[in-house]
Amino acid sequence: MSVVSCRLSIRLGSPTTDNRQPTTGWRAGVKLAIVAGEASGDLHASEVVRELKKLDPTLQTFGIGGDLLAREGMRVLHHAREMGIVGLFNVIRHLGMFRRVLNEMTDTIAREKPDAVMLVDYPDFNLRLAKRCKAMGLRVIYYISPQVWAWRRGRVKQIARVVDRMLVIFPFEEEFYRQHNVNVTYVGHPLIDEMLAAGRSPLADAKSAATGQRPTAIALLPGSRRHEVRALLPAMLDAIAILKNDREIDAFVIQAPTISSVELLETMRGHQERRPSNARSPAYRSS
Repeated sequence: MSVVSCRLSIRLGSPTTDNRQPTTGWRAGVKLAIVAGEASGDLHASEVVRELKKLDPTLQTFGIGGDLLAREGMRVLHHAREMGIVGLFNVIRHLGMFRRVLNEMTDTIAREKPDAVMLVDYPDFNLRLAKRCKAMGLRVIYYISPQVWAWRRGRVKQIARVVDRMLVIFPFEEEFYRQHNVNVTYVGHPLIDEMLAAGRSPLADAKSAATGQRPTAIALLPGSRRHEVRALLPAMLDAIAILKNDREIDAFVIQAPTISSVELLETMRGHQERRPSNARSPAYRSS
């Protein structure tokens, strides 16, 4: 069981007789509202739901998500692709849509009366929804914290008021939230296992067997949106080419579920064609 699903089972389980610590026993028939408005949130939330279903195959989920959450049986009321809008002017143009979806989710949650609401990242939308859910007396669990420690720190006061449990993915976030009286638990980063698995590549194993030294594995995470990949991946590839001048590197790209292999390869091919002919060409693979 993942740490995140364990923490959720504790939050939604029945209390012990002394009312001091909840049990880890899962109460069957739990209904969970989930809001994951981006591809990354869809991925991470789907992994949580998959683990929770092992505890309770009758788990009911509904809310905002993508294809991965739908695959885990969630009733998707609004697809994440319609919510993943970036850029100030694009957001302004779609304010009406965001208000409509926020109101519809509020009405649906009030009608469905879930046992808890799990909000995944996506803070500008989710903190507004959290306030409404808290006013209904619902338990609000927030997975993957807004980066309030980096910018707009004043939001932490709102989080303390409307979030029952913050599940954070970086160790330092736990101390930050405790200092601000937020009920918080560090659950680890959801990509760690994937990155460790990707780092154990046949290429790296072959080099290790031949030289007795394992190459340095470097993961490239260019993003989950097409424009991010086009803007960031070429610079990452340039950096790998420079690093390979003086050390053995095994570089691999973590491919977001919203980015097709064709798009990824086209970006890499276009970058290779633009590079100087005397530049070294590192070997890349996607994971």
